Amino acid sequence: MIDRKQACAVHVGIAGAVLVASCVFALATPTPVQDCDPWDCGTNTPNLYNAAISVVTLEAPAPPIAGAPPAAGAPGMPSMPYVEQGSLVVDRRQCLNATRARYLGIDDGALVGMDARRQAVCTGARLTNARFKVRVGTRSFDVVVRTVGWVFTWERDSAKRRPVRTYRFASKEGQAICRVRAWMEDWQIANLGPSMQPPNSSAQRGPTAAGGVPIEWPDEPDGVPPISWATATDEAVLYQGETYARDATIALRGARWINIGCARSGVAKMQLMGFNPMATGAAGTPNRMSTEDQRVATAKMITARYKGTTSYTEQGMPLLWLQRNGINYYGDPPLDDAAIGPIESHWDAGGAQCLSHLRWARQPPHTAFEEATKRAQVAVGSCAASNASSMTAAYQNGNDKSIWTTFTYTHVAHPP
Repeated sequence: MIDRKQACAVHVGIAGAVLVASCVFALATPTPVQDCDPWDCGTNTPNLYNAAISVVTLEAPAPPIAGAPPAAGAPGMPSMPYVEQGSLVVDRRQCLNATRARYLGIDDGALVGMDARRQAVCTGARLTNARFKVRVGTRSFDVVVRTVGWVFTWERDSAKRRPVRTYRFASKEGQAICRVRAWMEDWQIANLGPSMQPPNSSAQRGPTAAGGVPIEWPDEPDGVPPISWATATDEAVLYQGETYARDATIALRGARWINIGCARSGVAKMQLMGFNPMATGAAGTPNRMSTEDQRVATAKMITARYKGTTSYTEQGMPLLWLQRNGINYYGDPPLDDAAIGPIESHWDAGGAQCLSHLRWARQPPHTAFEEATKRAQVAVGSCAASNASSMTAAYQNGNDKSIWTTFTYTHVAHPP
């Protein structure tokens, strides 16, 4: 296995299978991404010519002040990938104003082609086949927008659900920067329903639940590819406005910061759960505003960062998450599901308020893992006994102020 100090050059970002920092891979070393820990590399980090580009800024970094080199992840950090403005080339067959669109912008997670006055002239699907340059350190790479699509957020309440733009980014040679994954984890897909007949189809396609029972796709609004949540794709969503440090706290703020979230990445999950730093709408609406504390708590919850930078989870680990605002998602286990296990934690922006059971049950080496977990438990204490139904009632009655509560799911018994 390659030395992680050599293999992982830390930037700030949340775009791997869990929230991750950017990671650069040695060109000649065939070490798989999974050999880095979940935060460092994840399992679906956007990768362009062996350089991870999980976070991109729309502005070139400012030169460092003489005698005061910038801190890692600061705007002056030379290794922070950035878009070379003026490099945008739009396909004339897609957009009538293609020759005017030379600058790349982003509006609430959607790319925008702009003219010299920074006015939007090409948007949406008109950016199909557009290309632009991203500079990573001293190297400049072409990025091509192969396709532009949609995916919907996961809320069961259609009044809260909204479409999010998706992009299939690739190198100029056609190599996608994301690996092929479904937006949802397998355990979420298994909870979508009892049958698997896509709209207007007589043939069964895709995964099945336990026992081979076909899975039913939820209805999706017009203009969205059917069965998109459970269909494997190499697309990404864009999460705009914040970047995150290794402990899942906010590192950088501002509309110019873009996180590229490949399917099943932590940042994609946050976007599809309705957390959007750029949103300004009222509660109960598709573009509802969230607080920084809510987003940080969500980042820590998804990555099982009880305290500090260690992530106690792995790709595909089943989980029941309940949030104080009462929003439920497609793919959530029913509250009476016998597979729901013990309470794991209550969460706020500081991480786990308490810890009663480990989420990461199967990842060796167990000894080191259990020792680290015991230290975390000493730091936060154990949770009071609870179950999913009583916790839901506590949130509804205002008797619990935590942002999230998590329970193990399809639990595997292990100490402690």
